[in-house]
Amino acid sequence: LSVFFYLRKPLEMAPPTLPRGLRNFIVEIKGCSQKDDEMRRVQEELVKIRGKFHGERSRQLSGYDLTKYVLKLAYIRVLGYPVEVGQREVCMLMSSGKIKEKAAGYCAASVLISSKDAVAARVRAVVLSDLISDSYEATALALALAANGPKSYDDDASFRITAAQRAAKHLADPRCPSYVQ
Repeated sequence: LSVFFYLRKPLEMAPPTLPRGLRNFIVEIKGCSQKDDEMRRVQEELVKIRGKFHGERSRQLSGYDLTKYVLKLAYIRVLGYPVEVGQREVCMLMSSGKIKEKAAGYCAASVLISSKDAVAARVRAVVLSDLISDSYEATALALALAANGPKSYDDDASFRITAAQRAAKHLADPRCPSYVQ
């Protein structure tokens, strides 16, 4: 999952699968000549996303829209701004059956979720579930988050040990693709 790798490169190099709204937001942020303009644009976007997540039609968001908004939040966090919304939506993406949505959820979880958040227990449950799922890609995403996740997971060594034990059994399967191992 190299979304953030592309965000450091010129936007022309960004993968075409990056949601258009996210690409446009990045272009607008990079086009800000003043820090005040950037802050104002980030605040506008946070208000918009909050409205989408907590509005009347929040249950009707498509997977694409949910992915777009969560990745915008992750980008805002990478820029150094506090993000206090979207944790529930990150969990929804992590639990998705579609690998693209799941990957976006895991990517955002690595940036937006800490062990002190209310949804941390749900994130851990999703990770442990994905470690023994039939999808090797889901297993790889879960293992990557468990191993390289936020430093705040360091206080929970049992989580990392359980994750490693589950993954070891699953990844030892001869049918497991080499790119996952």
